[in-house]
Amino acid sequence: GWSEIEAARVKAQVSYDDQRVFLHATGGTEGWARTLYQLDIVFSGEADRSSLETISSELEERYIDRTVTERVTGEGGVLRSFRATNPPGKNPPKWKPVKVSPIRDLWAAMLYLRSQPLAIGDTVRTLVFPGGSPYLVDIISVGVEPLDVLGSRIDALKLDVKIQHVNT
Repeated sequence: GWSEIEAARVKAQVSYDDQRVFLHATGGTEGWARTLYQLDIVFSGEADRSSLETISSELEERYIDRTVTERVTGEGGVLRSFRATNPPGKNPPKWKPVKVSPIRDLWAAMLYLRSQPLAIGDTVRTLVFPGGSPYLVDIISVGVEPLDVLGSRIDALKLDVKIQHVNT
C-alpha cells in the first residue's frame, strides 16, 4: 500500500512435491492506485526443496502500453535470464547469464530467508535476482511487531532491508 491506502492485491498458492517448492501468484494494482499506475502480474516459480536454489521462474508484467516477460533458469546457484517486451524493442531478446553467483530469484530468496533462525540483531546477506539486474540484499532482524491477521493478533519479526545494485 501507499501510506495505508490499499494499492494492490496478490493471490498466491504454494505447493510442494518431494524435491521442489512451487509458487503461483497473480495480482496487480487496484482502486485509486490503478488510475495512476496500471499493472497486472502472473508469476510461477520453482525452487529446490533442500538447497532452496532457483530451478525456474517466469514473470509476466502487463502495463497499459507494454508487456514484459522474464524467464529465469537456475542450476547450482547460477542463473540465466531471458527478458522480452511486447511491443518488441530494437534488439531481439536472448538468454543471458547472471554474472554473479551464488544467486537466487526472488521466490527462492524468500524461501531461503524464511529458513534462517533469526534472532534480534542477526543479519542475512544474499544475492537476489528479482529480474533485470542482480542485487546484494542485507536483511536485519530488528525486533518483534504485533500484526492483526484474519482477526488474530500474532507477533511477526520486523526486518530492515538494505538493497544495493550489483554492477556486472
